[in-house]
Amino acid sequence: MLSVLADAVVDASPYLQIASGFASLGFAVWYAWYATTVTIPNIVAQNSATIANMLAEFKAELKEQRQTEASRILASAELAKEGFKALSDVTQAVNDLRTSMKA
Repeated sequence: MLSVLADAVVDASPYLQIASGFASLGFAVWYAWYATTVTIPNIVAQNSATIANMLAEFKAELKEQRQTEASRILASAELAKEGFKALSDVTQAVNDLRTSMKA
């Protein structure tokens, strides 16, 4: 009885190898299909959403920074204007003093 069973196992061995080969090939095909139709599109969608959020945040920060810099530039320009006005007043006072000393 054992020899008949051993012969059956030996005879089934090529079929098991073929079945094992098909199973391995089937898994590889399924994995390739799943990766290209499910996994990769999900990753691309997640990355696209993340990049869009990052871009929106960057634009908001850039706009805020530009507004801050614009207000600083305007404040500096106003200070420079006041400084030049004061310098003009001093120059005018010196010229008036020179004129009065000549007379």
